[in-house]
Amino acid sequence: MDTDSKYYLSTRPSEASLRPSDASMRTIKSMDQLIEGDPLNNNRHADGQNSRGPQRQPWQPGIWHRLPWVPFTSLIGSTLCAIGGIIVLITSDRKSTSAWDEKLHLQPAVYLAILSVLANIFLVFALAKGLVITFWTAALDGCTLADLHYIWDSGTSFFGAIQGVSHKKAVIVSIACIFTVISELPNTFGGYPVLSRAAVRQTARLTPNLTQVLQEYSQRQTIELTHSGCGQQCDATIKGFGFRVNCSEQVEYEDVVKVGTYQTLFASWASLNWTSNDFYNPVPSFITLNARYRVDDVPVETNATTHAAKVSFKRHSCDLHGGVTAYQLNLTAHSVNFKYPDWRSDAFEREVELLGPTNQPTGGPNVIGGFQKAIDTLFNSTAIYFLGGAVSSTDLTGNLANQYVKDNGRPYDPLFTFNDPMEEMLIAVRELSLRASIAAANQAWSHAQGNNTAMTLAQNTYQQNVTYHGYYFDDIYVTDRVYLAVSALVSLLGIVAVAATFWGYWNLGRNVSLSPLEIANAFDADVLSHLGDNAESATLAKYVKGDYVRYGEKHMPLPEGRMTRLRFVRGPEANRPYRNMYY
Repeated sequence: MDTDSKYYLSTRPSEASLRPSDASMRTIKSMDQLIEGDPLNNNRHADGQNSRGPQRQPWQPGIWHRLPWVPFTSLIGSTLCAIGGIIVLITSDRKSTSAWDEKLHLQPAVYLAILSVLANIFLVFALAKGLVITFWTAALDGCTLADLHYIWDSGTSFFGAIQGVSHKKAVIVSIACIFTVISELPNTFGGYPVLSRAAVRQTARLTPNLTQVLQEYSQRQTIELTHSGCGQQCDATIKGFGFRVNCSEQVEYEDVVKVGTYQTLFASWASLNWTSNDFYNPVPSFITLNARYRVDDVPVETNATTHAAKVSFKRHSCDLHGGVTAYQLNLTAHSVNFKYPDWRSDAFEREVELLGPTNQPTGGPNVIGGFQKAIDTLFNSTAIYFLGGAVSSTDLTGNLANQYVKDNGRPYDPLFTFNDPMEEMLIAVRELSLRASIAAANQAWSHAQGNNTAMTLAQNTYQQNVTYHGYYFDDIYVTDRVYLAVSALVSLLGIVAVAATFWGYWNLGRNVSLSPLEIANAFDADVLSHLGDNAESATLAKYVKGDYVRYGEKHMPLPEGRMTRLRFVRGPEANRPYRNMYY
């Protein structure tokens, strides 16, 4: 057989076929004779009734008679869902999600998800029905068997639709299937958060209890600052107690430790610089943070005289002079945090004379001494190395020595080197200063309650008029109009493509389907030869539910022997196909 030949299917008879030949005229009998003589119509009556099969149905085409109401309704539903999605996107553009919660109790994303699911359900259902209509209208108009195959394949999968387009077969159904898949993508529009700003004036209160402050710092409690509402989050610059920082670094050298001696490899502490011999002309006191640690990134010197090797150390010292510092803070509810983690973002405004312990007229406790004690309690730490000959060890005490020791890669060598701890110490001093400022203000205000004079003094001393920048965090849906237009166009094209598959439905004379029974009956299958040609699939299934068929070998006699074919055969006579057998 020529591989390029085509089988052409047409259910429309030609004029020649409508005129029976003389030979055929001689074989035609009356209906009564046909019923009596033809075994295939043994039980068929003249009125079209068949006791073994359904009553024959007339072919009834027509626009209104064959209008696929349910698929058309699905198309309308899909169109309404697409329009609804467009309306949701337009009305929610630059609108707060909280406004939707208050009015409609659902977010726009929920509405879009519901509409998207419904639109796709409607569209897929309509496409399934449109595929059936396209199949049978193509058969009525006449087409190749390959065309029927590609029409069916286009509705089974996205890949089948691509094949239908590539082979230029069943293009309408293929495009409809492709659009049905793509139309799901634009429905994934959403929104993103936008900050809404508002500036208000707010009063903050300031006051200290150093012991409580140190305890709260150690427990990492939230820094609380009472303020009225300024949004979900506020940025403000508040003045409080702080320090001006002056730092210096230098490299130092020590002799290599001898057997039986100790060497301090790491030390961190806080010292107080103050004068005690001049009560009438005191010098302001300040705190010095110290960190001295062994390093391995500085070349080791050798003594030219003794040729003794030297061990390298770094000394990092920072002088802290107390005064007024402007902190950039972030306020949420009744808590406060630093807006920036770096202490260098704070602005030191002016220095305040802080006298040492013996410069106080009463000789009692003082601010600078208390801070020095608190800082030293937190960060006093050492690492002391002992060389005992065959055995050596390093004793690490305090947090910083254990935290900043470097791994030398030698698990049995305790001669450690260290990283610089100064940055952590300065960050801690910064937080302690802010905590103390807020605690001092709260304490002074609490003690002044009920005393008008004291309250006035506390208000004048600790209250500040501060400009806040308040932030309200909310989800604002912002719709991209270009993407909205493209998505709407694609969705509507998908609907139009599916609607195109309904073309020609008025030429059909019954409700059609792609049931294998209906297809087999149309191809004049022997197992269905006793049923009416115009029966619907449901009717066919009803009348053949008791007919047993089997797919397998059917032996067909020939003049020169027999031919074996693979066919559906009524009854159990068909044999199973054999492996490697050619059919």
